[in-house]
This record gives sequence, structure tokens and C-alpha cells, in this order.
Amino acid sequence: MFQPVLSFVVISASQAVAGRITKDTLTLFVLGVPFMVAGLWFGFELFGKIDDETFHKTVLSLLLFAGASLIPSTLPFAFRQF
Repeated sequence: MFQPVLSFVVISASQAVAGRITKDTLTLFVLGVPFMVAGLWFGFELFGKIDDETFHKTVLSLLLFAGASLIPSTLPFAFRQF
């Protein structure tokens, strides 16, 4: 249930210990926290309200959309000759 939050904290702590925290990292961290909190809130609201089949279809649809959104960024490289 709290795996994404724990991962977020562990990765951030690891970067801090390794000395990898930069201004850009902090900016992205600050931008990421609201989305993480919104996702947690949304997940808690939906937990127990939708059945497993609907959940699986939703996750697969989001994965399909995410994968399809990557295709246009690769098109300039697809037709380049080496």
C-alpha cells in the first residue's frame, strides 16, 4: 500500500547520501510530491469501490496509452539511416 511512498523516500535518501542532490533534483522532487499525494488520495478513494476486472482493464489501458505516447518521440530516429 505504501510501497511507492517508501520507494520515493529511499531513493531520495540514497541520492542525498551519494551527494547527487542538485537544484534540478530538488525542483523535480518538489514537483513530484503533489502528484504522489494526489495518486495516493485517488487510490485510497477507489480502494474497495471497483472490482478487480475494472482495475485490471484500467491499468492495462493506462499502460497502452503510456506506451503509445512514446512512439512519436522515436519516429525521427526510425527513418534515419546509419
